[in-house]
Amino acid sequence: MKSLTPRADFENYIRMKALPEADLSSSLTGWVEKYSDRIALKDEHRQLSYAGLLRESTGFAHWLSAHGLQADDRVLVQLPNSVNFFVVLFAVIRVGALPVLVLPGHRAHEAKGVHQTAGSSFYITQREHDGFGYESIATALVGEGLPREGVVFVDDLDFSALAAVSGTDTFPMPAIDDVALLLLSGGTTNTPKLIPRTHADYVLNFSEMAKACLLDQSSRYLCAVPVAHNFALGCPGVLGVLAVGGFAYLLPRPDILDFAEVVTREQITVTALVPALAELLIEYLELGVEGFSSLMLLQVGAARFSEVSAQKLRALLDCELQHIYGMAEGLLCFNRRFDPLSLKVSTQGRPLSIFDELRVVDEQGQPVIEGEVGELYVRGPYTIRGYYNNEEANHTGFDPDGFYKTGDLVRLDHGNNVVVVGRAKEQINRAGEKYSPADTEKVMLAWDRVVGCSIVGIENITEGDKAVFFIRSSGEHVTREDVCRYLEAQGVAGYKFPDEVVMVNSLPLTAVGKIDKKRLVASYAVAQD
Repeated sequence: MKSLTPRADFENYIRMKALPEADLSSSLTGWVEKYSDRIALKDEHRQLSYAGLLRESTGFAHWLSAHGLQADDRVLVQLPNSVNFFVVLFAVIRVGALPVLVLPGHRAHEAKGVHQTAGSSFYITQREHDGFGYESIATALVGEGLPREGVVFVDDLDFSALAAVSGTDTFPMPAIDDVALLLLSGGTTNTPKLIPRTHADYVLNFSEMAKACLLDQSSRYLCAVPVAHNFALGCPGVLGVLAVGGFAYLLPRPDILDFAEVVTREQITVTALVPALAELLIEYLELGVEGFSSLMLLQVGAARFSEVSAQKLRALLDCELQHIYGMAEGLLCFNRRFDPLSLKVSTQGRPLSIFDELRVVDEQGQPVIEGEVGELYVRGPYTIRGYYNNEEANHTGFDPDGFYKTGDLVRLDHGNNVVVVGRAKEQINRAGEKYSPADTEKVMLAWDRVVGCSIVGIENITEGDKAVFFIRSSGEHVTREDVCRYLEAQGVAGYKFPDEVVMVNSLPLTAVGKIDKKRLVASYAVAQD
């Protein structure tokens, strides 16, 4: 599959050196030539050198090919943070197939929606993680048409043994404008949209971020948020650390006590947290525990981090604090290491590339006066021009000039630093996990105990948004526990469960007959006073 960027624009980016002439498969080979026996990856079970990563991923690529995987096939990959994640990722890419990175927290409901959009032929996972059995998702996917022989549990495989018996690597090398992987959006539609990132644009993404963050062979990265997220995978994330010969430890679950123990034991120098985890880190450090002497850079991203909390964290840690603002669709903005502290705590920084084009527009799509708030539109060498297999989203999500409509309300300061002030699109952000309430509302309305449901996000300084379910029942009272049990039974991911349920006799409507969520938010605020 090729890039959705018009060919002339892509070639122009290459000619201007806005994009590298590089691909992920060749990148791994190049890393091995430079850093062969250095330890690349480690988790709670094992570690792997750069050369070992190449051997195991090549062996698994041959195994997948022998079991029917072909170039351009789509493969759902749902694995926790682990060494195996990267063996699988590079193996699928080596075959020329497209890994679709499904979050560990997704359940059957989300996985089925992604499969229907992707038309996937393989599902690679492990049998259990944090008490949840992924065999149930595999069964649901087979029921949706995924071939039974395409279900692969990594627990059943010995990657080192597969590496020992693999033959000559005869897979064709990808073109730089081929799509390398499909990330999931956290957007405002019912099912996550599929984001096609090409080899060239994703290599640019993580390699230029690594340079900007001054990473090198001495860098030791702790991956504490799901690596299937663009933030942890390539901003610079694990791939950025590997690109410079560093080391990455993969924490299987976001536990702040485990985080602290690993930072100390593994002498971690750089890590990334979502604001909810950063707030927990503040609480932990305020207990008076010893800080982290090895830590040099802490990134906070995936949601807005308050200026007050940023100042607190900076005071508690003797390291650089870096805001990351971006999206899996492309654009990355961040504070540079040597920016003034005032910028680091009050803005989300400047774009990664000098070729990034930012427009701030009003509700009619017209540019606002400099310094005023508007919706951010963006176009650039590593920002997509369209989603995979989603014409409706492509029609509404991009303007005629190819600018992506982010849905974020921002203002730009005189130095082109971005200050995010809110959302233009309806979306709930739960500790960095973003979703549209419309899909969950639809599930709720299928419940015979509910005749009306509207879900709104109430901003919360520590958790991103507080999900409040306004419910009109068919009779008996519905509790939060009732809703959680129902959603779990429907295979809905836990981060979409309510923080609070509010029972109402009716739901207010706008003049055109839609539920008036602004009035619901206002009534909730009054009730809290």
